[in-house]
Amino acid sequence: IYSELKKEYNGLDFNDLEKYALKILENERILESLKKRYKYIFVDEYQDINEVQEKIISMVSKQTNRFMVGDIKQSIYRFRHCDPEIFIGKSKEFSKKQDYAELIKLNSNFRSDKKILRFVDEVFGGVMTEDFGGLDYAKDSKFVPGESNLDKPDAMNLIYIDTTLPKTQKVEAKGVYSVKNH
Repeated sequence: IYSELKKEYNGLDFNDLEKYALKILENERILESLKKRYKYIFVDEYQDINEVQEKIISMVSKQTNRFMVGDIKQSIYRFRHCDPEIFIGKSKEFSKKQDYAELIKLNSNFRSDKKILRFVDEVFGGVMTEDFGGLDYAKDSKFVPGESNLDKPDAMNLIYIDTTLPKTQKVEAKGVYSVKNH
C-alpha cells in the first residue's frame, strides 16, 4: 500500500533516495566524475550507518580520503536498519597497522565531570563486552577525563522532579542522591 501511494503521489522516502543513489552510481561515468569531484569524504555518526550508505560511501571515496567519526555507545538506529557491526568492523580493521588508515580513539572528555565519566564507564563496562555489544568497553572505550575535569568536586548529585504532580501544584525537587567514589 505504501509503495503504491508513493507511486501515486510521485513521492520518495529516504530509503528510496539511498536505493536510487546506488543505482545512479552503477553508471561508471557518473561514479568517476564524483570520485574526482570530492577530495575528502567526511562521515559523522558512523556508528549509525547501514549497508547501502556504506556502499555509497565506499563507491564515491578512495581508500585514503575518508574520515569517519562515531561512538558505538550512541548507536540507536537499528530500527532504521543501521548496522553498528559496520562501525565495529572498521574499528577492528583500523586498529591494526594499515598504510591507508589509522584508528584514533577520542576517549578524552573535557566537558563532563570525572564522576559522571566514571559512572558511565561503570555502566557500559558491565554491559558492553565482546560478546554483547561487539567490543570490550573496559579495555578499549573507557573515558579519560580531560585536564579541565581534574579539579572538579568529588561528588555528584542527582536531583529529580516529580512530574506526576498536578500542574497547579508547586513543583519541588524530591530527592538528592550523592554518588561517592567506590
